[in-house]
Amino acid sequence: MENITNETQDAYIQNYETVMQHLFTKFQKEAEELENALEYLKKLREMLVVLDNLKKGLDRLSSFAAASYYIEHDEGLKAKKVEQLELLEKDLMSNADELEKLGFELLDAEKRAGAPPLFGDDSMGGSNVSQPQ
Repeated sequence: MENITNETQDAYIQNYETVMQHLFTKFQKEAEELENALEYLKKLREMLVVLDNLKKGLDRLSSFAAASYYIEHDEGLKAKKVEQLELLEKDLMSNADELEKLGFELLDAEKRAGAPPLFGDDSMGGSNVSQPQ
């Protein structure tokens, strides 16, 4: 009977050692996987920081691009306004020249007709508008 008890104990010890070896191996694999997961998390955190910096850079570029667009658009509008003002100035100058010519023609016609000038001749001391007589 003692023989059976020793064999049972030996078998139990053998089984216990096998289970312990299996658990130890499993523990090592789990520890290695945990270490890999922690390393992966560390890399993810670093990538999140890089991503955040990229987003901030993109926001700055977007702001710059929008400002640049508005500046270019505003400059384009200013250039059009300047062009319009230059055309208006030319028209005004042309109208002023035409008005001056018409004024001379009117004075000439009044002299030929012997009528008193509608617009007085300042060089003769008259007023700008002739007074009714």
